[in-house]
Amino acid sequence: MVNDSILPFLFYLYNKIGSIIAVNLKETTN
Repeated sequence: MVNDSILPFLFYLYNKIGSIIAVNLKETTN
């Protein structure tokens, strides 16, 4: 299935976006 090759990419994007949001929240709270 094509989805099996897309899942790792989506997981990578999810982690990258999550880390960016976390950094932005830390900067705004300071």
